[in-house]
Amino acid sequence: MSTLKKKQKENKNGRKTRSRLLNAAGNVFAEKGYEAASVRDIADAAGVPFALITFHFKTKKNLFQQTIEHFILNNAKLETLFAPFEKADAASPESISAAMYESIKNIVYTCHKPRVRIKQINGLMMTLLKDGGKEANKMVQLLGDNTMADVYRILCEANPRLTRTDIYWWSHMFWALIFYPMYGELLLLSESGEKNYSADFLDSLAFKVAYVCCLTLGLPVPDRPDPWSIKE
Repeated sequence: MSTLKKKQKENKNGRKTRSRLLNAAGNVFAEKGYEAASVRDIADAAGVPFALITFHFKTKKNLFQQTIEHFILNNAKLETLFAPFEKADAASPESISAAMYESIKNIVYTCHKPRVRIKQINGLMMTLLKDGGKEANKMVQLLGDNTMADVYRILCEANPRLTRTDIYWWSHMFWALIFYPMYGELLLLSESGEKNYSADFLDSLAFKVAYVCCLTLGLPVPDRPDPWSIKE
């Protein structure tokens, strides 16, 4: 085997090992949290020698940050979830309301819908918020700020009375409503009588979150029926 081909094979094997480690880290950090997860746990889950984690990622902290980047920033493609706002007409409140609903539905599907969701993302988001450290949170925050900047601009064009304080509180309310179904899944399912998040339940969740958001921002509520209700 030539030196070049040998080098190419080593690089390919290295990429495969790195990918296995990131996937294993996603599962372990999502299940155990940052503090409780050990590098040994991740190496065992990936089926690779412990030393390869040090070789590829140096430290547990760096591995976690790259795991967050891999799953939340790259795989989830946060910037594409709000793509409906790019097509919205700021002069049409109804168009903005529709974009709000479609964007929220994109997020809800990414987090919860079978065959669409990224299964590690809910656990990783909870780990990130609980004990993920300032650097990883800042990384996600910066992307979120860049992604949401155009959304904020369009909202303010649609309703010029909105202030920076209004947008600040709306943004935090928005993400609180998005995150709650991650934390409160058992409670939501227990009280609703559902066994899992059905398609109608998820569409209803997206509709209700959009409904509250639109009312808060002085926009008309989304013009669509609510597809789910609690069985009497």
